[in-house]
Amino acid sequence: MTQRTVLITGCSSGIGAAAAARLVAAGWDVWATARRPETLAGLADAGCRTLALDVTDEPSMTSAVATVRDASGRIDALVNNAGYSQSGALESLDVADVRRQFETNVFGLLRLTQARAARDARTTLRADRQHRLHGRQSSPFPAAAPTTPASTPSKPSPTRCATRSPASASGWC
Repeated sequence: MTQRTVLITGCSSGIGAAAAARLVAAGWDVWATARRPETLAGLADAGCRTLALDVTDEPSMTSAVATVRDASGRIDALVNNAGYSQSGALESLDVADVRRQFETNVFGLLRLTQARAARDARTTLRADRQHRLHGRQSSPFPAAAPTTPASTPSKPSPTRCATRSPASASGWC
């Protein structure tokens, strides 16, 4: 069986670093990325290939996807882990800070997914008879995601409420 290739963003620490370490230990060809590649030395020692990747920079994303495709032939999986949170009362947040956060957490994820899917959706995914990209949402409310249409209604449907036992019991529906 051919080794599967994964590109993971946000590997400098936390979930991204843990996912990269676990997948390389399981035999995957792991491309661990971060804005500052010097933070990836431990993952390189573990067997990951490392790249600089800034999800707010279009040339950086295009270059990273091309590098992985050229070296590995394809990208079987993409883990969009890059991102950060900021807290505070909405009225106290600086709009420029919120825009930067959206560039990273939303638009970066969107553009990297599109860059990866541009060719691979027609080749690898279809060859495996998988016609969807899968993602997890952290919100109980539907939003645009790789597996949902952008026109998804803003309110959760009764069907969704019925399938989420602990959350539906808490009354968010």
